[in-house]
Amino acid sequence: MRTTFLIVILTLCSALAAPAQDRVQGTFLGCRLGEDFRSVSNPERWECRGFNTTSSRYYGYFAVNTGLNPNVVFGGQTWSECRYYFSDAGLLYKVRFYANFSYEDHARARYRTVLKNLDTRYPEDSGFERTVTDEWEREMLESVTFIDEGGRSCSLVLQYGPSTGGRMYYYVFLYYSDESLQIERSSQYMEEL
Repeated sequence: MRTTFLIVILTLCSALAAPAQDRVQGTFLGCRLGEDFRSVSNPERWECRGFNTTSSRYYGYFAVNTGLNPNVVFGGQTWSECRYYFSDAGLLYKVRFYANFSYEDHARARYRTVLKNLDTRYPEDSGFERTVTDEWEREMLESVTFIDEGGRSCSLVLQYGPSTGGRMYYYVFLYYSDESLQIERSSQYMEEL
């Protein structure tokens, strides 16, 4: 009787600890998709955690990094930078993490590790659409995108290309976005014209 009771309690606790994942993640380093620019870019939010920040109104982003040391940890991985993208109305609609590598095998190892985690988190049989792009031979680009039923997406990209300084790197990008937050703002802006 006592053993049966313990098994039932443990089963219930396990079920409660693993809630069903039906949406692509929407919170990143404490910032939620749909949050406004002023809140996300508040210096007090980042300085106490040792992050440097930069922003570009022209390109519509706010970036968080630790200077020369890649030390933005997300999803159990260390990234060079986390960049937040904002709509014309100033709402967060996309987040990008990236890491760069000098060697393809190092980049592929990171890509495979992150992809394994994403496949576990967003299984196709749970309502997530999974799209694969393999243009490595022609474009030096591979990607896997997961889209939930609400249209929110997560894309993992492996790409070979130049840095802003012109040096060639293998990049692993991890994007999360809710394009409806950007589209709604754009259509609202067009209606006001």
